[in-house]
Amino acid sequence: MSRLLIYILLAIAVGLGLGYLVQLDPGYIRISWMSYLVETTVWIALILIVLTILLVQLVLKTLFALLATREGFRSWREGYADSRAHKRTQRGLLDFAEGRWDRAERRLVNSADKSEAPMMSYLTAAQAASEQGDIARSNQLLNQAKAVMPNSDFAVELTKAQMYVARDQFEEAKALLLQLNSRRSGHSAVLRLLRQCMLETGDWAGLVKLLPEIEKYCKLTEDQMNGLRQSAWFNWLDSKASTAGISADNSAHGSTGTDVLDGVWNSLPQQYAQHPVFIRSYVSGLMRAGSLGQAVTVLRKALTRNWNGDLGLLYVKAASASGDAEQAYADLSQWRAGRDDDPDLLLALGIAAERSGNLDEARACLEKSLQSRESSDTYGALGRVANRQGDFEAGSHMLELALQHDQLEKRMVSRVGH
Repeated sequence: MSRLLIYILLAIAVGLGLGYLVQLDPGYIRISWMSYLVETTVWIALILIVLTILLVQLVLKTLFALLATREGFRSWREGYADSRAHKRTQRGLLDFAEGRWDRAERRLVNSADKSEAPMMSYLTAAQAASEQGDIARSNQLLNQAKAVMPNSDFAVELTKAQMYVARDQFEEAKALLLQLNSRRSGHSAVLRLLRQCMLETGDWAGLVKLLPEIEKYCKLTEDQMNGLRQSAWFNWLDSKASTAGISADNSAHGSTGTDVLDGVWNSLPQQYAQHPVFIRSYVSGLMRAGSLGQAVTVLRKALTRNWNGDLGLLYVKAASASGDAEQAYADLSQWRAGRDDDPDLLLALGIAAERSGNLDEARACLEKSLQSRESSDTYGALGRVANRQGDFEAGSHMLELALQHDQLEKRMVSRVGH
């Protein structure tokens, strides 16, 4: 309040002073320009100058205000457009996650130009188009993604590989992923997709070759890695074993036809080369190719190291086929020590004894095996021995029991499978 009073007093004093000066001497100003003549007092001229200055300032402020308003409107309009594009992108991504492919593609494409990440919008839209089966449109969107970011070739090709996998085009995906892996080794997403493609296409050799990279970069658990490694090696070996007979038929003169199979076997890690399942697959391939002597040698070495019932029966079969049943009988008799109640060993020994002509020994072993475990194989072998001994009634009964147990075993396997 005191400050306002001071201002009022000052204004009165200034007014009185100016009034006194005007009354004392108004002054005279004359301005002549071409045919125009202006005459006025000094004080009026000063007032006009002050008013002119104030008017110019007002005009300039008005112009600046108008310009600022236009820029603000433009900024608001662009911000509003960006906000709409962001919302449309978010809705498009949500549509994609919920499987609404058509809406996802449309929203993502419409918002791509204003999106903060236009390449990702186009890539996701391309996947949506692929899910609808529109491959041409999908490829077009991939090209648009590449156009908005020229250095995005790797990401675009990886997305294309993912779409191949989604359409179960595993061979095409594998070819593309192998190229990507050669360009950027150790890429976990590429390796995961390659693993899937190789499992689906049965490319076991390729998967085995890739195992070190998968173990290093894919961060699988120890159990997962061990399972993958064992599956890859076994299926590679088994695939060569299953075609060993064909290879033998088509091989050049003097070749055993097992060179490829032997190559895989010799490259096996030590723990697999001593595993019964791997040994059985390898030996089956050798027998299929006619390399019976090699099969017998492998089995005898494995069984001397560790007894296994399945391999024991396979040994009897291979030895009998190679005309060496008596040696199998001798080996099994030796391995019997300490395993007199093992039904698998007694079954194998009984079959070997029968094929060596020792029918009484064969019958005794098979009957003892049945005391530990009933099986269709044991009943069948005992039925054949009884028939060869002339005991046809017992032989017929054993073969009938073999058939019954075979049907029972098949039903049990079927139930486990379901």
